[in-house]
Amino acid sequence: MPSSPRSYFPNGKPPTSSRKLHKLFSTVLPNSNAPISRCIASFTRTLLELNLKTPSDKWMQPPSPSNLLTASNLPDSILLHPIDNIPPSATTKVTEKIPPIYHTLFIHDLNLSKFPGLTFAWDEPWEGNWNTLLSQFILKHWSHANQAGAFKAFHIDPTHSSNNLLQTGILHRWFVGRKNSLRLGQHSPQYIANKKKSQKKTKLRSQVSLELTTLCFTLLLLTFNYSSSPSSKNTGKILCQPCQFPPMKWSSLT
Repeated sequence: MPSSPRSYFPNGKPPTSSRKLHKLFSTVLPNSNAPISRCIASFTRTLLELNLKTPSDKWMQPPSPSNLLTASNLPDSILLHPIDNIPPSATTKVTEKIPPIYHTLFIHDLNLSKFPGLTFAWDEPWEGNWNTLLSQFILKHWSHANQAGAFKAFHIDPTHSSNNLLQTGILHRWFVGRKNSLRLGQHSPQYIANKKKSQKKTKLRSQVSLELTTLCFTLLLLTFNYSSSPSSKNTGKILCQPCQFPPMKWSSLT
């Protein structure tokens, strides 16, 4: 794998096909389970309040046309505002859980910079002015936290920690994945409810299957032990046969 995604925009902009884009990501970026990838994804979810027990839906709301226009007129110098000091309690604990204080610092920085939004413009291209500025704000705060020693639990490769192009590529990949899930309606209340119901059924089926297997094995063992005991030999030979249960209709499990 290259040390930086210098070719992830070979022609100056990303491919229009999501399939080609993901294929390109796979050749120039660490995989999604790599420490740097998990860290940036978790940090971004915290900044956008997606790591809450009950996630906020504000991150899904696109900026208004007037806010997009306002952002397009903001100078790059807004990124130079210093970030408030991170409390020691947010850097001393060795955990992969990102504290909500980083969301507070992020919002405060955006307000001071007069950036008129809190999330990505999902209907806009990644390379658009709004998403470019917001991604730079996110990575600005990620770098600040990383330098403060907040991500010790992730054990990030030092060469990845100092590679801004790599970090931008990982955030871009996260953006594309979230944008696709929004397009497919995977964050709607109905989709989430159906997913939880399906997961509950799958868990119940696994539990029932395990219990049936355990019961069958226990009965088989008891039958074998009885047929092998001295008393059973006086009453006639008992054949050891596997127990059988009638087929179960899984659709009845709700």
